[in-house]
Amino acid sequence: MKNRDYTPLAYTPLFCEENIWKLLEASYTRGWQRDALQPLHVLFIINANNTVALFGQGEAENHQPLIWDYHVILSAMLHGRPVIYDFDSQCDFPADLTSYFYTTFPLHTNLNHEYRPLIRRIDAEAYFQQFSSDRQHMAGVIPESQFPDYPLIHGNSQDSALSLQQCRDLNSPIADSQTLYPYDYFMQLLVKQV
Repeated sequence: MKNRDYTPLAYTPLFCEENIWKLLEASYTRGWQRDALQPLHVLFIINANNTVALFGQGEAENHQPLIWDYHVILSAMLHGRPVIYDFDSQCDFPADLTSYFYTTFPLHTNLNHEYRPLIRRIDAEAYFQQFSSDRQHMAGVIPESQFPDYPLIHGNSQDSALSLQQCRDLNSPIADSQTLYPYDYFMQLLVKQV
């Protein structure tokens, strides 16, 4: 049985960018795991086609990938070890970095180019301070009754607000962000541990 306890975190299906922001809010402002958790990066899993194949997600069966238009997760240090927070993964919550990457990206170099994921790395603190959501990407896709039950997110730094569209757009410049292949990000975090 996988550890999937989200308590006391906010979770709304199909709003991964807000779920991660709310996790950061719980850590930074409410003290959730304050002594143990050090958020590192918000990771946007994207590509130019808006079709990223991720394994070990949600209700996917028989080792089949789910195709997302994008997905958002958090990398962090928890008690000194690298972990990934992904509300939609079949892995533990949080998941050990190594097991998460081998489960989620086992064959990314063998996928058709249109499904290959890239990771856009954004500093977690900057994301928390700057991200703003208008939820327009889901308007008309799902009923508003399935939207998060809390107000829209508006970052503290309105002069440098960061929108979902900016985070997803490979050509949109974001200060201190970097776009990498999953394996390259994985190796960067592992090398930091040596």
